[in-house]
Amino acid sequence: MISAVKRMILNINDSRKNFRDHHKHLKYNVYITTQDNKKIGAYLLEPECHKDPKKFIVALHGKGCSREDYVSNSKIHTLVNLGYCVLVPDYRGFADSEGEFKIDMVNLDIMACFEYLTSRFDAQEIHMIGHSLGTGIMAEYYRYITKNNIEAKYHPRKMFMISAFTSIIDVGMENVIFRTINFLVPWIKERVLKEIGYDTVKNIESAKGRDLFLYHGMKDDVVPYHHSVTLSKKYGAKIKLSDHGHGNILKDEELWNDIHLNISEDLCENKM
Repeated sequence: MISAVKRMILNINDSRKNFRDHHKHLKYNVYITTQDNKKIGAYLLEPECHKDPKKFIVALHGKGCSREDYVSNSKIHTLVNLGYCVLVPDYRGFADSEGEFKIDMVNLDIMACFEYLTSRFDAQEIHMIGHSLGTGIMAEYYRYITKNNIEAKYHPRKMFMISAFTSIIDVGMENVIFRTINFLVPWIKERVLKEIGYDTVKNIESAKGRDLFLYHGMKDDVVPYHHSVTLSKKYGAKIKLSDHGHGNILKDEELWNDIHLNISEDLCENKM
């Protein structure tokens, strides 16, 4: 039962099929080895006009998605054209990445991304962008590095959450199928919480609101926008709502330009 619910939440099979059938951007392909010796696939998008990039982003996609799907169906290249070097990983178990998706072990995948950018480019500041499930993974990663006192090496400078949720359970309880399963099998909620809880509210409680930015479409019927409103109110984070759904918000060029502006404002303040 828990395996079926987990498959429904992550939709890993679609990620594998999507990458196998539709990968087009293999010129961006890189493989990164994690601390537990798993090979993680990723796309590295480098700005053509900057031979020595200074701005870096790790972008985390949502469920049932792959790096190919994310790059093909978003305006992420808006940032690349503005001089950003963007790394888009597929978590273990997704697409062609090795290993089994486990909530704690995925943190090693994100750490490996930071290590890769630091080693290859001597990246000094790395920002993070997450969409949907990617926001939960980002928040869990933040909790992990804070708990283990390794922020100095692996800390994201700013975190941008697109279509974020307060917790997987909160989203599930808004779904009639999950509510029915929970009614019939009362213990399922606790198991899901343990296996793939992604409690964003709890995981980012030590984050600074000024370094957190939220974007959500008011037509989102997968993760209603009130989740981002709740996070914004709790942490004093900036929020921007738009007339988009869950997926097509990634095609909003204004969103990516706004991310650039929020990063640029910080750079200007540091120079003053």
